[in-house]
Amino acid sequence: MKFMGGVGQFMRVRSWQPAVLILSPSLLVCALYVRDISWEFWLFVVCSGYIMRSIGCVWNDLCDQEFDKKVARTRSRAIASGLGTRRQAVGLLLVLGVVGGALVGAFDLWGVAFVCLAGGGVYSLCKRWTYMSQLILGCVINTGVFLAPYYTHSAVHMGHILFYIGGVAWAFVYDTIYGLQDYPSDISLGLKGTHMLVAHASLENVLRLVMMGVVACWACAGVFFDMGVGYYVLAAMSWSWVRSMLRGLGSLQVLALKGFFAESVYWSLGWIASILADRMCGVKYTQLFKGAFL
Repeated sequence: MKFMGGVGQFMRVRSWQPAVLILSPSLLVCALYVRDISWEFWLFVVCSGYIMRSIGCVWNDLCDQEFDKKVARTRSRAIASGLGTRRQAVGLLLVLGVVGGALVGAFDLWGVAFVCLAGGGVYSLCKRWTYMSQLILGCVINTGVFLAPYYTHSAVHMGHILFYIGGVAWAFVYDTIYGLQDYPSDISLGLKGTHMLVAHASLENVLRLVMMGVVACWACAGVFFDMGVGYYVLAAMSWSWVRSMLRGLGSLQVLALKGFFAESVYWSLGWIASILADRMCGVKYTQLFKGAFL
């Protein structure tokens, strides 16, 4: 039982919200191609994304075990708490690598997998030497934007690029807020990250500005994919939500930070649901214009 508890702790089984956010870029664009991709590919995206995230968590535990013991939020992690060992972590990495490799090989996506593994490996270490760790994470996980066009042999265009840029900015926001939970401990340990930079600036204004950029990028991306009215209604609602959602973060209260992180998950799921609804039964804005003037 202790071993299984250690495995669950290594893989963060109970912590599903970060997994949803990490999978969001891939799921957003898969939703755009919902009529062109098979259920097997949907399953591959979810499973491979979860495995990649688990690999990152185990690797992070190995890299940060000494730091984890000194931070209140991370003391319960497997190695720091004694629930798991380094040897178990390495063994679990090998098992997850084999399973992930089998999935990637089935769809011949070795290039994307290599970028994710290399970038994720660097991300766990870069808090020691750069303040740009959250941007690195965003660049890595948003490679999932290009999975669906690769699978469907579709051309990559400006819509994909805008989703990618918006996704990188979105990762910057939510991972910065996630990191703010450890702000006092990171100061004492001398660790870096974008959360250390914005905490010294006008925190709420900086993050609000970046979030408005996310909404603008994703709304403009919808034009290139000929999205329907519902999609832009959600974009308008998101714009209003962004203007008010970040109030109180400057206090760095853990409950406020956790509350925003939970809202972020449902916000991402809302975008995915709006795309699915549009693709399955939506009305295009061009059809409304034709109906009004013809």
